[in-house]
Amino acid sequence: MTPRQQRVRPVRVVQYTILAVALVAALGPTVWAVTTSFRPTRDIVDRIVGLPIPPTLAGYRDAFATIDLGLHLLNQFSYAFCTATLVTVVALLLAYPCARMTFPFRRTLTVAITSALAVPVVSLVTPEFYIMFRLGLYDTRHGLVIFYVATYIPLTFLLLRAYLTSVPREIEEAAAIDGASYWRTLFSVVVPVVAPVLVTVYILAFVFTWNDFLWNLLFAPSREYRNAQVALSEFQGEWDVNISGLLAAATIIALVPVTIFLLTQRYALAGLTGSTAGRTGRRRQPAPGPGDKEAT
Repeated sequence: MTPRQQRVRPVRVVQYTILAVALVAALGPTVWAVTTSFRPTRDIVDRIVGLPIPPTLAGYRDAFATIDLGLHLLNQFSYAFCTATLVTVVALLLAYPCARMTFPFRRTLTVAITSALAVPVVSLVTPEFYIMFRLGLYDTRHGLVIFYVATYIPLTFLLLRAYLTSVPREIEEAAAIDGASYWRTLFSVVVPVVAPVLVTVYILAFVFTWNDFLWNLLFAPSREYRNAQVALSEFQGEWDVNISGLLAAATIIALVPVTIFLLTQRYALAGLTGSTAGRTGRRRQPAPGPGDKEAT
């Protein structure tokens, strides 16, 4: 073994140790929750850590029988689907003119939308509650969706605008020469080019809405409007907690965003990195010097 190899080995050991600790910290709670969901509550109370031997589906039956998990999952899916669709469409219609057109107060509009990211959303609870109550949107499904859309627009607008600024203008000029209108250019020429970031925006809005707990609890507290996150509190009784049913329901809820990410991770990563790649790929060429004349 060379001296160089002897010096490298301790560094590799430290690197792999850090990676192993990070992996256990990230996946350990998830693995424990999934395996424990197949154990009865009495066994979980006796031994907090253990294998499901023999495994039981009692927790999953309780999840659908005790809190009507199917209804709450349907609510959760409808909130996430409607929010993601509206956010993607509205953010595109806002970002495209701000990135590709020149009009009065364009910069002011862009700054006003993106500056909303600097405001903590929690600080808006009281004014949002008052506005929704006065407009008759409190404790309604559509009122909750409108709140979600307004909350996620700044971030999605920023992502779309950054991506659109890296798109070559030649494709729009070619469409204009062919006589394409504004809307034809947007939906037939621009949208196919920015499809990766549209997928990213849709996924982010869907997952953020799917994982929401606080806003559904505050703005749609009725039982028939609850999502599955809020409905998990029904497993807690006056004297006990159905731990097995709680973990089973949490496992079912977590399957949706994990599955979506695994199926669309290539498109999501392309959308997040595309604008950076586009910007770095369009570096300005240096001006030719006096001695750079073409050879004839």
